[in-house]
Amino acid sequence: MGLPTDAIIDQSWARSLSRFAGGRTVRYWINDQARTLDDGTRAEAISRSEATFIRQTMAEVDALTGLKLVEKKWPRNTDIDLYRVADYRQKGLLGETTRYRGWFEITWEDRGGNQVTKDERWTITHEIGHVFGLDHPYGQPYSGRYDTSTRSCRTTSRRIRVSHARMWPHSRSSGVRPEGSRQAPRPKVT
Repeated sequence: MGLPTDAIIDQSWARSLSRFAGGRTVRYWINDQARTLDDGTRAEAISRSEATFIRQTMAEVDALTGLKLVEKKWPRNTDIDLYRVADYRQKGLLGETTRYRGWFEITWEDRGGNQVTKDERWTITHEIGHVFGLDHPYGQPYSGRYDTSTRSCRTTSRRIRVSHARMWPHSRSSGVRPEGSRQAPRPKVT
């Protein structure tokens, strides 16, 4: 079942990232030690293989969007903080993205120890997508009407560029128009 681009875009999250970043550079940090998060969840150090995968994913987002994604060594003045957790209190939860007043926090459940599993790759990519304004179909993550399994969540680079152009209209890829549209609406980014 195909979905219109508007069905998977959350403009408020895209505007938040733009506001947090204050420009074209988005700063992210990868947790490298055990710590307790604000909600009491115990985070573990992200492994080298997971960190490598995150860096590769951020480089792909950088190339697709025209934003400049920069890894920081410390979690100060960052826009995105990434954490691996041993487990969630909520059964069945694999990953979560939380929007705070000045940054996003991405967490995912450890399933492979120091190796990054296929499920973790999908979950990390999925959660990073939320930060950049991609949403569940019509904002309904638990709807039985849409298959959000890992098999169906593949998105082509063109569709990402189209979605990005609608969320970040002043980037290098903003010349891409949504399929079936003569002129992409240009949302105000604040």
